[in-house]
Amino acid sequence: MLEGHFIDPADMYDKMNQKDFVMIYCPRCQQRVEFPISHPNADGNYFQAINIPLEIAKIMTWKEPIICDGCNAKLDIEKEFEQPQRVELKVRIDCSNMNPGMDSWYDEHGRGYD
Repeated sequence: MLEGHFIDPADMYDKMNQKDFVMIYCPRCQQRVEFPISHPNADGNYFQAINIPLEIAKIMTWKEPIICDGCNAKLDIEKEFEQPQRVELKVRIDCSNMNPGMDSWYDEHGRGYD
């Protein structure tokens, strides 16, 4: 009798918890890594780290840690505002659990043996 007047609870949960996704590449193994982001207008879209719209990039959040499935590296992701019109995500391997000095091995501009 009331067919079509109520939303299925599972559909309502999905609608309230809709996520967009960001695709990045692991600096260690070059494997593609996708992770969900939250923001008020999320509707299941996929973005690359270099083409996230500014209005989404400013307010998006994600759950840490992001782990690469290819090499099991814990990735440290932070927002970098390069220009007023563009935001890029900087992806590095999280070296917080390594011995001191080893993090420079994975830095893009590693200083070598100092």
